[in-house]
Order: sequence, then C-alpha cells, then structure tokens
Amino acid sequence: MRMFPPVIKWLLGINVALFLIGFIPIGHDGLTLNNFLQSYGMLWPVGTHFRAWQIFTHLFLHADISHIFFNMLVLWMFGMELEQMWGSRRFAAYYFLCGIGAALAQLLVSFLLKDTSPALGASGAIMGVVIAFGLAYPNRTILMGFFFPLPAKFAVLVMVGIDLYMGISRGDHVAHFAHLGGALMGFILVKIGGVITLGGIFDRFPWFNMGPVPRMQTFATPPPQQRQPAGARVMDVQYRDVQPRRDAPVTMKFSNQEQIDAILDKISHSGYQTLTEEEKSIIAEAGKNLR
Repeated sequence: MRMFPPVIKWLLGINVALFLIGFIPIGHDGLTLNNFLQSYGMLWPVGTHFRAWQIFTHLFLHADISHIFFNMLVLWMFGMELEQMWGSRRFAAYYFLCGIGAALAQLLVSFLLKDTSPALGASGAIMGVVIAFGLAYPNRTILMGFFFPLPAKFAVLVMVGIDLYMGISRGDHVAHFAHLGGALMGFILVKIGGVITLGGIFDRFPWFNMGPVPRMQTFATPPPQQRQPAGARVMDVQYRDVQPRRDAPVTMKFSNQEQIDAILDKISHSGYQTLTEEEKSIIAEAGKNLR
C-alpha cells in the first residue's frame, strides 16, 4: 500500500472494508449489515428517508462487486497523479466537493421527476476526478473500454455524453445525473481555481491549504565559494588515505543531513516520482557515498 498516496489509499481501504463487512449477518431472517448500512447511508430523495449525512455516506456504499471494482479502478487510474500534483489535502477537498455536487444534482432530479429511488456509490465524485484529469492532461492517451485509445480530452467528452444520453432516456437504473453533477462541480472548481493548481479557490480557505512548507523548500541557496585573493597565504597540507571505522558515522560533504531527511520524508509521503531533478541527484549522490 506504500505505492498509493494517502487519500487514494484511505478511500480504497474504507470503500472495500465497508463492502466486505456488509456481508456480516445480523439476524436470523437473512439480513446482513449491508441492509442496515444501505437503509441509513444511501442517498434517499427529500421527503422519503433522507438524512443530511447521506450526502457523504452514499459515497462509501456500493451495490455489488462490479460496482465497487470499476469505481475503485477508475479512482486509482485517474486520482493518483492528481493527488501527487495537488497534494493530499486539496485532492480530498476536491473529491468530497464533487461528491456533494453529485448528491445535490441527484436530489434535484429526483424531486423534479418525482422519483423515490435511492442512490449510492462514489461514481459522482469519481466523475469529478475524471474531469480534472482530462483538463490537466488533455493529450494523455487512455483506453476507453480497455480497447479504444483516445486522448483524455475526448474520452472525457464521450463519458459525459453517454451519461447525458442515458440520463435523459432513463434506460437503466444508474444515477447518471449524479455523475453529471459531480462532473459539473469538478469543472467549475478547476476553472475557478486554475487548470492545474486549484490555487485560486482553495487558497482563500486556510483549512484547504497544504499545511507547513516541506523543509526542503525552506533552505536558502548556499552562498558561492569565494576565491582566495591574490597574495594570500597558502598552507601546504599533506593528505593520506585513512579507512574509516565501520562504526563511525558517515559525513556527507555534498549536503547536510537535514536536506537528506527532508527528501526522504517527501519520498515517504508522496513517492519518488514527485522529487525534482535536484533532489534526485542529491539522493543518488548520497547512495554513492554510503556504499
């Protein structure tokens, strides 16, 4: 699980855990814990069994194995790079705001169509993630249906078009307008905040910020080495090779230990692929000196 960024890891874990514990029986008449979770956690239309918490809880419930499998697969495929690019806190805020947009759209459509069917699943929030991926990486090739390669910008339009057509025709029991609500919320958030960083909107709210700046970014550039002035006294020193003791600490002359610790913390939190070229060269040099 170390290969997953924190929010993706927790979302996958919570969704899968709730799906599995839903099979636990809670009565003698064939009832399982899933019956209880869905009764109180699904998004019910206003006027039926609606409760405010269902706007969030429906994002963690799924109908069957194919439902949760494909939702989690798409979340992993498109969410990994977004979280690494934005940071975990902003990605989590974006994900749940898209989920709220999906819930509001579903409630509105249910009210207008007098539909009393509940909805569940993370698809609405995940559609917001797909929209953000298409805007951030428009020319990245993805496989539609695992077989048809398309640039992300066109694949996203195809997905939205299918949801719109199926929602209008009402040809199945899928909450297509919830998907469209999550996609619309994601589009608005990205366009308001900037295609890549989302900084325009999230920086206005302190609780959405990334937190303290990593230590690696706080270091000032060391001053350049000054040349010895002409006529200065030069000391002649003789050197000889000395084998260090095995138990002696290794001194890294190219960088201080705080820099190394900061880079290692960054790798542990976000992955090696998020390092800059300078940080990668520092780690590589450190490995050579430790051999």
